Amino acid sequence: MKKYVFLALILIVSYSSFSQDLQEDSLKFRLNGSLTNIYRETLLRPGKVTVDSIALNEHKKSIELHTNFSLSYLPMRENTVRQIYDSIRYHLPLAQKKYRISVFSDKQEIRTLVPNFYRQSKKDKNRMISHKVKPSLVTNFSAPENSFDKGLTNNHIALWQSHGWYYEQKLGRWEWQRARIFQTVEDLYTQSYVLPFLVPMLENAGANVLLPRERDYNKQEVIIDNDGSKKSSTYRETNGKETWRNSDSAGFANLREIWLDGENPFRMGTARQTKTVSRGEESIATWTPDIPEKGRYAVFVSYQTVKNSSNDALYSIYHAGGKTDFRVNQQMGGGTWIFLGNFDFEEGTSHRITLSNRSKRTGKIVTADAVKIGGGMGNIARMPNPGGFETENTKSAEEPTQKEMLASKINYSPEISGYPRYAEGARYWMQWAGVPDTIYNRTEGKNDYTDDYASRGVWVNWLAGGSSVL
Repeated sequence: MKKYVFLALILIVSYSSFSQDLQEDSLKFRLNGSLTNIYRETLLRPGKVTVDSIALNEHKKSIELHTNFSLSYLPMRENTVRQIYDSIRYHLPLAQKKYRISVFSDKQEIRTLVPNFYRQSKKDKNRMISHKVKPSLVTNFSAPENSFDKGLTNNHIALWQSHGWYYEQKLGRWEWQRARIFQTVEDLYTQSYVLPFLVPMLENAGANVLLPRERDYNKQEVIIDNDGSKKSSTYRETNGKETWRNSDSAGFANLREIWLDGENPFRMGTARQTKTVSRGEESIATWTPDIPEKGRYAVFVSYQTVKNSSNDALYSIYHAGGKTDFRVNQQMGGGTWIFLGNFDFEEGTSHRITLSNRSKRTGKIVTADAVKIGGGMGNIARMPNPGGFETENTKSAEEPTQKEMLASKINYSPEISGYPRYAEGARYWMQWAGVPDTIYNRTEGKNDYTDDYASRGVWVNWLAGGSSVL
């Protein structure tokens, strides 16, 4: 019995000594210095890498090391990863140098940050583009480009056209993110060629292009919805073999003139649904807009993605140039605005958008919600965060927790931008488009500048339904 007690004491003392060696400040200090040197030599810029924690698994003979975000900003290559691991192993106690090490930054193991293009070892097949996974989000089968299946067909591209008009909390006003120069500003200049040239080029090659900012320059906006429309715009249904009914999922409702922080219009109303038919009398939802003035307008539709959603919902737009038909894959993109195209409309109620339950597959679910025509004016109201806001704008290489907080001594009321929605940053369009506030409100309402750029990559992840990369 004494031998067992003595052996247990030896193991406890050894484990305690080992843990103490790993967690002692001097080891973290040495690792911080070594990793920071690698960071600065690679990026040729100031910065600091710090070790947040070191976890030991004695049974598996493994060490898990977590650093701050800075390490994840490195352009990772396999030799960079080896350099990082060799540096860490060099500073470990002798008894642990052969342990398996895992290094994490921004909750990602750093080996996964090496792009496939730069890998000599086995490539990650999950990152390889497949052109035949499922139907595209939107297919315009009235267009000539629908006749080919190469190019960018079945590719979905998310991009954004620079910064945008935003609310600066420390000044209590809306302003541009970039300086005015030569009678323009970067917030508008970049999109002056992204929207009319780059995006159509990609779309004409077969891609679906998604933007986190408003893409329509038209300041008019018409919303037609099953929960109510303004002026003479109407929504109506006709039942065929199948009947329309309310969906179990929440839908869009335009209940306010302005929207406050955290309010989601796509959680305020209802959506409609019916089953698809391949033959027999079809059921149709019809949106008839009251167009305020003759002009060119973007058309957006919305719906809910539910269990057993159809992947070929048939939309038809009756515009001044005729009729254009689309197939929309409702298995993705539910609960937000989905762009179909730009069309000419005459003033009044002579045009319409329809959704049919006609499909290649019977028994699937097709859902109908609001239709948006035109870009409109900004309707997201902002004010300094009552609980305090960040005094300095946060750069992408900095962590928000390091910023000084300040509470305004002036009583502000929420105010809208007064600008067309296309001029505003992504943060505000995302809210109007039903994106959860956990996506666009990254600083919890403390810094609109940071929220605007930091939300965009996470928005892509939200659209994709989750990603091991983001």
